[in-house]
Amino acid sequence: MVEYYLCGFLVGHYGGPEMIALYGVLVQITILQLGFVMMVSTPTWTAVAEGLARGDRPWAQGAARRLYLYGSAFGLCAFAGLVLLGPKVFSIWLGADFTGIPRSLFACYGFYFVAHVWRHLNHVMMIGTGQVGKLARIQFAESAVVAAVAWPALMGGASSPSPEPSCRGRWRAD
Repeated sequence: MVEYYLCGFLVGHYGGPEMIALYGVLVQITILQLGFVMMVSTPTWTAVAEGLARGDRPWAQGAARRLYLYGSAFGLCAFAGLVLLGPKVFSIWLGADFTGIPRSLFACYGFYFVAHVWRHLNHVMMIGTGQVGKLARIQFAESAVVAAVAWPALMGGASSPSPEPSCRGRWRAD
């Protein structure tokens, strides 16, 4: 939550309303796509925990391995879909104001999403294996690092909100 809201505040403050709109769309896409991963990971981590409690370590390891395989495959497919289809789908879905968003931005977002899926899978496996205290420390450290990196990056990226009324002027290369 800290990551989303702090970054959203910084994007809105330094990028202006059109940038926070794009940021909001990408956050919603993250939530939507991660929902698919969670439909598989939620029952799996509880099954892994039960398997470990029963002493069936080989089964639990196999289930965890499959979870990582399926989650990674989904993340990579999402990455490819964003890079290949993102510009066209966004312009149809969101209209002319989002036409011209470069593929490189979709690639950066896709990389973020793959990393987010991997992090989620690690977190649910840590919960399933009883490492909740360690997970809380990792989550706090991740949030602190994101905040520390985002602040200067966004501060250096824009000095004031953009006067442009739409994303169209931002993204067009012409």
